[in-house]
Amino acid sequence: REHQSCVLGSARIVKHQLLEFLSPISLHHGANFVAAIAVAWQERRQAHYTKVVPVANTDQQVLVYLVGAIRAMPIDTLVQTVHQVVKQPPPIHGAIKDLLLEVSVLELFYCYMQTNSGPQLVESWASLLILLKDGLTLTPPAQFLMLAILNEFVQKSPPLAEKKDQKDLQDITAKLVESCSQIAGACLEQTTWLRRNLAVREEEPSTAPIPRDKDGTGM
Repeated sequence: REHQSCVLGSARIVKHQLLEFLSPISLHHGANFVAAIAVAWQERRQAHYTKVVPVANTDQQVLVYLVGAIRAMPIDTLVQTVHQVVKQPPPIHGAIKDLLLEVSVLELFYCYMQTNSGPQLVESWASLLILLKDGLTLTPPAQFLMLAILNEFVQKSPPLAEKKDQKDLQDITAKLVESCSQIAGACLEQTTWLRRNLAVREEEPSTAPIPRDKDGTGM
């Protein structure tokens, strides 16, 4: 709140100085910067949080605002950096217990997408497509987040102009839906041998990615 003061002085001046300090870090050490924000994101998550599609709390919304306020990292650059963090996570020293970096960074990015307009999202489509394709090899929680990210893109963005982009969108949608369906199916079991009723398994499903062929389809 820029009209309020804090122990360091005017909130507006403090915010400006923080952004001036963080912008060069995000520019030259993007993966480490985004990974650090993702760790802070998980630290600010409420206890016993179980939602698959994230809803940012007040403390997490500050992180979304922080990332959006750094001009050195527009959305296309952010998508490429998120992809880098997911594909080759930087080492995290003294990280919190049970840290799933790929899940936290995708939750952060999903909430960040909600603050962008449709045309802004379209500008990042080429980079987003690469991220979504590699998402097919990630753990089940990350794949469901990828599907949520894709849904956010489809709901907010205007139709893609190029036919190739439209086909790519259809292909990645089909593959993500199929992969998430396989994950959901793996969590079901038949209740009795007489009836084909299905119920959710009580034990926790494996977080390992489902093996896939070279063409990206299931085994």
